[in-house]
Amino acid sequence: MFNRHPYTELADPARPGVADPVATVADDNFETFISGNYTVVDFFAPWCGPCRQLAPTFDRAAVEHADRLRFARCDIDQNPRTAARLNIMSIPTLVLFDPSGREIDRLVGAPGARRLETFISQAAPDAA
Repeated sequence: MFNRHPYTELADPARPGVADPVATVADDNFETFISGNYTVVDFFAPWCGPCRQLAPTFDRAAVEHADRLRFARCDIDQNPRTAARLNIMSIPTLVLFDPSGREIDRLVGAPGARRLETFISQAAPDAA
């Protein structure tokens, strides 16, 4: 149901056999996946250079924050209903959802590690 991201390696190669901390979500399972936990979703497309640039940084953040947040990717070309419903106009776009599935914040573009950390910390300071 939740597949590995097509163009990244295991987020933490030092821990082989550990499940990938970044799920792949689709139109049919998106709402279910984001419910119940704080969740950060990377809306991307495989052909997008900035999306590929963001992938390793996003994977590292997923490993570092796996104890308090869920992380997922959603391919906008394969899942146009979700992208349209959330008004995703540019990629990459990161959207943070609260446990009820309500959008808390979004970040458009490929942030560096420091900016991504600030986004996560400011948007979900109490996520535990």
